[in-house]
Amino acid sequence: MPRRSTTWGLLRTREATTHPLKKCMSEGLAIVREVGDRSGISNALDNLGLVANEQRDCPVAKALVEKALAVLRDVGERSGITTSLSILELLP
Repeated sequence: MPRRSTTWGLLRTREATTHPLKKCMSEGLAIVREVGDRSGISNALDNLGLVANEQRDCPVAKALVEKALAVLRDVGERSGITTSLSILELLP
């Protein structure tokens, strides 16, 4: 099951209003944490990192994506690791 389509979709959605996105993604992160979905946690963290980047909060963006990367490394999800590393390369 591909887990990263929303990440790349968000990356291309620069005209989106980031505050509603951040609220929705934060709620989603809470849900996946509650059910223990580690892949979902990493995906939500990556997406929140992209939103933080859009808000020009680069330190927060980097920290969120690095947390996602740590989760992915812990579970050994190689495709997700590649995506998170790619996102880190895009951040200023």
